[in-house]
Amino acid sequence: MGRISINNSDVIWSYAGNILKLAINVIMLPIILHYLTDDELGLWYVFASIGQLAILFDFGFAPALSRNIAYVWCGADQLQRDSISQDKSGILNVEYFKLILKTSRHIYLFIAIITGSLMLLIGTPYIKSLISDKSVIYAWIIYSFGVFLNILYSYYTS
Repeated sequence: MGRISINNSDVIWSYAGNILKLAINVIMLPIILHYLTDDELGLWYVFASIGQLAILFDFGFAPALSRNIAYVWCGADQLQRDSISQDKSGILNVEYFKLILKTSRHIYLFIAIITGSLMLLIGTPYIKSLISDKSVIYAWIIYSFGVFLNILYSYYTS
């Protein structure tokens, strides 16, 4: 099987991305605490909690897709349940790669539609029960659309 070359800068960029992803909430916390009222802060936490629950609808597809894409990238011409079948040349099978990418797009589209629908159908009445301000509902709809897009394009991570 072909080898994927990883150098030190790839590892550094990976760690930097993960650190920034985790640190953004720590960076934003003092700003949020300074500018938001107690009610707005509570609503922010509700938004963030529901958004994080929505991300759980990934169901662990990302690691499986990453593994399969790596196998095909290294020359596998067929994926099986327990093993892989590799072409002797070890060259990327472009058509098979496109098929896996297309399949992953369809999976994430389905997950994004279900998640977005649940957020709008169940989350909107819940948010309305917390605060009756119309601008909050608009913010919730925009936030739900953002979560929808985040899930929809999650296959790029793989």
